Amino acid sequence: MVSIRPLQILGVVVAVQFLSDVSRQAAAASMVTLQPVADTYVDQDNPNVNYPVSTQLRVARTTEFLTLRRSYLRFDLSAIPANAVVSNAELRLYLRSATGPIVTLGIYPVNASWSTSSISWNNQPAIGSARASTAVGTAVGWRSWIVTTLVQEWNTGATSNYGISVRGPEASSSEWDKSFDSSQGANRPELIVTYDVPTATATRTPTRTTTRTRT
Repeated sequence: MVSIRPLQILGVVVAVQFLSDVSRQAAAASMVTLQPVADTYVDQDNPNVNYPVSTQLRVARTTEFLTLRRSYLRFDLSAIPANAVVSNAELRLYLRSATGPIVTLGIYPVNASWSTSSISWNNQPAIGSARASTAVGTAVGWRSWIVTTLVQEWNTGATSNYGISVRGPEASSSEWDKSFDSSQGANRPELIVTYDVPTATATRTPTRTTTRTRT
């Protein structure tokens, strides 16, 4: 609604028009579920091999050959408005099989571009510091990581979106192997993003109406 408040100042009536307070309120939160546009893993035991159509994303450490495996995923955020404020972002991966003890798997931002058709252990890009972590045992099912700050940085351009790498405690002495469904698997990875789009703040539009005053 629009309301008019008249003010009389020195014989001049000033009608100040206030726009509805509704425009001050933020829009209702929106949610979008994204699936990766690229995902794969690299294997230290096969350092020049890539796995562009694998149904699994492997994160592992084996003691027999001291072999490590790391996974990579990338999501397209174009469905999220550039001015959106991300209130929550949850990465979900489906654990299809696992061996070894409970280990903490971390989420690391990738610092350079890569593709599933060319990435291998020997040419994998560098990563930044861990942004999220969660404990993963052997029970089959979904695992989640909260990556709100990272997704907000991607969306604003503060951090380039080259995707993420999933890695475990590689310096540990134990052997473990965690295998998740890839985008080629039955339960595709998900990035669930909740965000708000700010609305314009209310403005005041003054209008002047001159009136006669008695002398």
